[in-house]
Amino acid sequence: NAFSECSSLENINIPPSVLIIRGAAFRGCTSLKSIEIPFSVTHVGDCLFQNCTSLADIKFLASVDIIGVYTFMNCQSLETIEIPASVTFIGYNSFYNCQSLKCIIVTVKLI
Repeated sequence: NAFSECSSLENINIPPSVLIIRGAAFRGCTSLKSIEIPFSVTHVGDCLFQNCTSLADIKFLASVDIIGVYTFMNCQSLETIEIPASVTFIGYNSFYNCQSLKCIIVTVKLI
C-alpha cells in the first residue's frame, strides 16, 4: 500500500527495474490520470489501481502476464484498455464498476 490514498498523486514513473507491483500500491489515488506499465513488469497485483476514479489511460508494454483481482475496480474514468497477448490471467472483478469502459482490446498471439 505504498502510495495508497495519495489523492494528489497525478503521475507515476515506474522504472524498468521493477518486475512485480503487488498489493494496493496506488489504490485510491483519485488524481492519477494515466499509467504506463513498463516492459519489465510481469505481474500487476490485486487492488493495485482500485478506486483511482480519474484513471483514464493505461498502457501495458506487452510483458504483463497476470492482472490481479480488483486491479482496476471503480476506475470510473477508464474508457479503453489494451490487454497484451502476454496476459494469461485476469482476476475476478478486475474491471468491476468501470462505468465509462467502452472498449477492451485484447491482442492475440498467433502461433
